Amino acid sequence: MGSVLNQFGEIDLAEVLKDMWTHETKDLERTYFIRTLQGIAQQKGVRMTFLSGDVSCAGAGLVHDPSHPSDHKTMYQIITSPIVAQPAQNYILKLLHNQKSLYVP
Repeated sequence: MGSVLNQFGEIDLAEVLKDMWTHETKDLERTYFIRTLQGIAQQKGVRMTFLSGDVSCAGAGLVHDPSHPSDHKTMYQIITSPIVAQPAQNYILKLLHNQKSLYVP
């Protein structure tokens, strides 16, 4: 388990998952942030795109209303990996890839 432990000998995976914006502790913050940006997108007639990172892998995400996939609520997320970061372990990549979709009405 050497690569799963941080420099203090604690499991680092829990911290990684807690930092994700789909974690249950981020519900209020995430909902407020998304709805604020969706309001700006609607008022200004623009598309919002997030550029984020620090998950030791690259990826992409989509925030949208499934019944209206092209309205102001549609936002894309591009995830980058830090250049000097060690790649995430395969099981972490599988966990991130297989995470269920989250719908906030």
